[in-house]
Amino acid sequence: MFILRILPKACCLFVSYCGKVLPLKSPLVCMSLSGFFLLSATLFKNRLSAVALGAPIISDLLGVLPRGMQILQTLQLLLIAGAWVCAWLFQSRSLVLCYPALFDIDLNYFNYHWFNPYDFFKKGYQHGFKIAGMLVGVDDLKTSILVTGVTGSSKTAGVLMPALAQLLSKYNRETDDCNCSDPFQKLGAFIPEVKGDLVDGCIYLAHEAGRVVSRDIIILSPTCRIPVVRYRDENNNYWYLSARGGSGTSDAAELLPRIYSESGNSRHGSVISASVFESKNEFDSVINLLSSVSIALGSLQPRFVGWRWENQYLKRVSHTLKWNRAEFLRDDSGEFIVVNPPKFLKIDGLVFVDNQVHYNLVDPRLPPAEAAERLTQLASMAKTHSNHGENDYFYEQGKKLVTACITLFRAVNTTPCTAIDIIKLITFDGTLEHALLQLEQKLSSLNYTHERERMPLESLLVYFRNEWMRMLADGKTATVIISTISSTFDIFLQDPNLSETFCQASTFSFEEILQDGKIICLVPGDRYEQLGRVLGTACKLDFQSTMLARTSRPELNCNRLALYFADECHKYAIGGATTAGDPYFMNLSRSNNVVNICATQSYAWLVDVLGRDTANVYISAFGVQFWLQQTDPETCKRAAEICGTVIQEDLQEDHNLDFANIWAALGSGKEVILNNHRKSRQKERYRSEEFAQLDVGDIVAFNKGRQGKMAKVVRGRAEYHFCTAKPDGINAVRCRVREYYREILENITHERGEAETWSSLITS
Repeated sequence: MFILRILPKACCLFVSYCGKVLPLKSPLVCMSLSGFFLLSATLFKNRLSAVALGAPIISDLLGVLPRGMQILQTLQLLLIAGAWVCAWLFQSRSLVLCYPALFDIDLNYFNYHWFNPYDFFKKGYQHGFKIAGMLVGVDDLKTSILVTGVTGSSKTAGVLMPALAQLLSKYNRETDDCNCSDPFQKLGAFIPEVKGDLVDGCIYLAHEAGRVVSRDIIILSPTCRIPVVRYRDENNNYWYLSARGGSGTSDAAELLPRIYSESGNSRHGSVISASVFESKNEFDSVINLLSSVSIALGSLQPRFVGWRWENQYLKRVSHTLKWNRAEFLRDDSGEFIVVNPPKFLKIDGLVFVDNQVHYNLVDPRLPPAEAAERLTQLASMAKTHSNHGENDYFYEQGKKLVTACITLFRAVNTTPCTAIDIIKLITFDGTLEHALLQLEQKLSSLNYTHERERMPLESLLVYFRNEWMRMLADGKTATVIISTISSTFDIFLQDPNLSETFCQASTFSFEEILQDGKIICLVPGDRYEQLGRVLGTACKLDFQSTMLARTSRPELNCNRLALYFADECHKYAIGGATTAGDPYFMNLSRSNNVVNICATQSYAWLVDVLGRDTANVYISAFGVQFWLQQTDPETCKRAAEICGTVIQEDLQEDHNLDFANIWAALGSGKEVILNNHRKSRQKERYRSEEFAQLDVGDIVAFNKGRQGKMAKVVRGRAEYHFCTAKPDGINAVRCRVREYYREILENITHERGEAETWSSLITS
């Protein structure tokens, strides 16, 4: 079986290697030459000896030489073998030209890796991915990839999802050693959501690649509590369904009866929607209506939490241990717990389960100045939608104030500082004064042996008692600083969902991307669309600083491939100086084994967010670009310039001979000569207007890492992944996402020792 499995790949490798030796571009010429050499080999067989013996001189020479006939036969075999080799080379070249996707193996891999037959025949050594005929190898991945196309041009379906599918399927090897040098360790990633379905597709693709998604994928959302609807059946047993299902319908929403709200309700006259499960107050206002309706299951098989369908019965499970393998529970006698399914259900209540995914915007590992730099940048972006310059007075004063607040809170408290704590110190009457009194008490209790700790605290006290108080007295300066900061972070104080999720100690770290291959996803949701930019940028800064730490922290896995995967990347784009921002990070991605795959509608979006100069620097940082249908003139022009020019030769003939000259030439027996010459000129490979005329799914790809001018640009068609096909692919993705949330709920309660929560309890 091993031979049968590796033989096709070995043949593909051999054909690919042989086919790339010849520079010919015409399959017809290659086939003709291949046939010529095959015919030559046939003629040489058993005929060369007869021809040689028929020539007197050669026959006499062979009779004089010792072993002359043996030499002749050896020469005959060599000529036949040479003809066969030439025929094979031309045939291989023809196959490579006709079927590039089948034989375009990344041979550059052997330049920097030892050959491992098992790995090669398992993976084909096709690092990276291939889209529209353009192979993006492992080195090309680390030069950053930009996908540009208008809405509906197939950016997601034609490029992003197929690329992610190939990466997840190739980099999926499980390993217990986080510092393993295996180049195919499972992929770690950070994916900030914008549209709503990108993370859903990632869950499906990771599962198809063999990943245990309920353990490998962490979804950070503003609402960390997962709603679970409780039902009561005809036998008064309890059953539970998850009310969260990603961008699609949840399991609980699928069974939601169509009922109109009564008078007195804020949604009077409208159909009760699945959003009612996200709020306890809204749910309580309609529970009487919902509980009055009996839901007949019939042939439906809902995904009850803690249960799996087995034929027409339900089997009790505790958690998901491995890929597609749930752990089944047994009763006291050692038998599996199997029950008959319910026939009718009524909504009985709503419970919330904390998904244990919390993120502190104020990273406790960072010094106050660095943490303040990030928070102030976020506040500035949220207020003006642009990055402030380094000389902006209010920006610098705001950063100074936030730094002082973080330092003050850490000096007088043992708990981590959060965004809420900073807002309270800045805006709440008495909170700052109380903290300063605590600081003064701490200073009075320190003796002179703590001079190293004492000086920064005394300086902090002087700042608040003098400089900050003068700003407050002045009014204008302090008002601008406070409004800039509070307008961004006040919402964390006012919204309990946000305070619960983003103002607690972090339960995960972006280091898990490197150490364990985790895939961390940010899903702001439609309810927090505007805030999503702030949250996404905060997570992105944390991700980038963690990736850049690989070179200075030997305990971090430096071999695992880490992915930043962002659709509509302009929403999270960050400019900066030569030591900050996205361009700076992407320039260091190669040495830190990071892959940046970004997509946007046009360069104009980047210019609008970053400004023209910064946007130019940002765009130039991408070594691989895919252009789809485009209507932005600037994007079309720059794409044409990047694709470059080609040399076109035109044949020109001069017809200056008249009849008399032709007759004179014929009479003298001389040759009739027509003057002709070739004229070379440069032309754009693709004109700028051609990008606007691309059909949906047409792709022009540029890869600066390919060898040769012509190979750097390829035009092809997108091959859509099944997960984007309607309706089958979309339904498969939604089913997988629902299963993901069910597994999350089961795993959380199992780890807490509360697996019996989902038992079908008999009520009194």
